[in-house]
Amino acid sequence: MDKTTRDKHRDYLLRCYHDNLSKTLDQFGLCQEHLLPFSVLENQLHKYSTFFIIISLLNIVHSLDDSEVEEKYIGDKLENIIQSVRKIQLRMNAVCRQRVFDVIEDFVERGYMDMSDSN
Repeated sequence: MDKTTRDKHRDYLLRCYHDNLSKTLDQFGLCQEHLLPFSVLENQLHKYSTFFIIISLLNIVHSLDDSEVEEKYIGDKLENIIQSVRKIQLRMNAVCRQRVFDVIEDFVERGYMDMSDSN
């Protein structure tokens, strides 16, 4: 989904997500207003935004990688993961680079990342 569409429909899509979550919780006899009212969801989006941006960027980079090269992971050491991401970064196409930029811009615009000079 492009940035213009996300910007235009973000609040509606977030409400749809919350409404569907509420219906699912209701099916299990749980009261979502006690578990996760919409205001809490919004607060948690802000609170966990660092995690969300990391996951978003990793997913974008991997999902928009149109290379035929299959990455081989050697173990689960942090150095190996970073090396793999760097290889993919070098192959990022223009669409992927734009999506990465858009995600970072969204996080800054929403106040999830404070880019102000604190000095």
